[in-house]
Amino acid sequence: MHDTPVSELTEWIDITIKELHSIVKEERKHHSTDNDDEEICPICRCELYDDLLSLTDSQLETEQKKQLDDPSSIGVVKFKDCCDHFYHKDCTQGMLAGKEYIK
Repeated sequence: MHDTPVSELTEWIDITIKELHSIVKEERKHHSTDNDDEEICPICRCELYDDLLSLTDSQLETEQKKQLDDPSSIGVVKFKDCCDHFYHKDCTQGMLAGKEYIK
């Protein structure tokens, strides 16, 4: 979790590329759709990570290492109390920017 007003409000948790990849693969075992909700940001309706399921293990490892070396580069989050949806961090910040929710 990051220490920003938005992260305090949403209590978001960073989701690395390998975490999301694993979640989506598991979900695909139970559902046979091309674009599961887990792959799409509900705010902008774009893919969370481009071509997530077509990435090789090597590509996943490389991106995961980058994200762990620099946690601020993780661009996908989930809210603490909402385990079924994932969001672009930038979309979440943009959606809540300028609103006076935190006193």
